[in-house]
Amino acid sequence: MMNHRITGVITAALAASSILLAPTAATADHEPPPPHPAPPPHPAPQHKQPPPPPPPFQPLPAWSDGFYYLWNWDVGDSANPTTDGGFDVDLDWSLGTGFGFGYRLAGMVRLEAELHAQYFRAGSLDLGPGAPFVPLDYSGGIWAVGPMANVFVDLPPWGRARPYLGAGYGFSRLEVEYNESVCIIICFSTENEVVDDWDFAEAWQVQAGIAFSNAASNSETYIGYRYFETDDLELRTVSGTPFVQEGIQSHTLSIGIRFLL
Repeated sequence: MMNHRITGVITAALAASSILLAPTAATADHEPPPPHPAPPPHPAPQHKQPPPPPPPFQPLPAWSDGFYYLWNWDVGDSANPTTDGGFDVDLDWSLGTGFGFGYRLAGMVRLEAELHAQYFRAGSLDLGPGAPFVPLDYSGGIWAVGPMANVFVDLPPWGRARPYLGAGYGFSRLEVEYNESVCIIICFSTENEVVDDWDFAEAWQVQAGIAFSNAASNSETYIGYRYFETDDLELRTVSGTPFVQEGIQSHTLSIGIRFLL
């Protein structure tokens, strides 16, 4: 009798526990999936810093030592060269330009290398006895291009202005071309050449002028006088007749600028 009671109690207990556990299992089977992890927060926008401003312009002291480069322009007139071929050359005007580098030392001495080019316009040929050409109108010109080594002395300054003196020596390649021309008020060269030749010649020059310091741009502008001369030229006419022509002797106004480095 007692055993039947115990068995009944156990059976009732097992039945009650199954009833209690059934909803839990069902609940576990239908438990929703875990939520997705939240995305990481976006980093705060970073504003780029503007680049630092360039350093302020530092002007060099006026007339300071150091390297510089230069550019100049010339305009002027030339002496009329004679020849031993029975004619002379009438030069009207000349235009030139030059480029170079230099160095100022001790505050007053400048050493300079320059490449200079100049054109000399020939308005006519003055024919004399024995000239190898027929008596017509002639015109043409002379190109002179070559290197010059110059030495300058800068005199004591007057404020922003400073006078200078200089001299140079070098070589020049002179290309000579004289043509027959047709003249109606002014002369026009034709293609009938009577001289088309060139020669190398020694060259020298002297210069004097005044320069002005431009501290705001580290430069110096200058204006001055240039005397340029070459040795005599040994040339030939188109027909092959040799002759010697007197060298160039020019007087020009020179304007230029030097940029300090």
